[in-house]
Amino acid sequence: MDYFQGVVAEYLRADRACFINPEFWVRGNLSKPMNSPHWFVDVLAVHMKHRRIYLCEVTYAKKAPALIKRLQSWRTHWATIRQTIAEDTAVAADWSIVPWIFTPANIRKVIEKQVLELHPNSRFTDLEMVMPWLYRTWDRIDDEPPELLTHPI
Repeated sequence: MDYFQGVVAEYLRADRACFINPEFWVRGNLSKPMNSPHWFVDVLAVHMKHRRIYLCEVTYAKKAPALIKRLQSWRTHWATIRQTIAEDTAVAADWSIVPWIFTPANIRKVIEKQVLELHPNSRFTDLEMVMPWLYRTWDRIDDEPPELLTHPI
């Protein structure tokens, strides 16, 4: 596990409605699960309040070519990814699945447009913002975007 994956995992865990599974294996082959394609997501976060599953990826590569290639592959296999995640997590199939990219701010500016072309609903958080002294470690409600604070129940 990369050093910052642990920092991001702690940041996600600080939201008491978010449950995480680091290095989550996502099947991409329905008939032969052990065969390609498949991916290890840095952190899979199941957010109960948002009714969303976040596929969290952490990178500080300057142009993030491996991340972009992964997101292209996800786009190609998105229907299968949705199906296998719903099956494997037992979360309702109607929950949103959203890529959440954690990267330094200067790198986000370089890759954001390309990421949003592949997955328009992607979420971004700058790695500079996940340091534990910058958020409440028992409840991160203050840093949630307004649209996520009002959710249907």
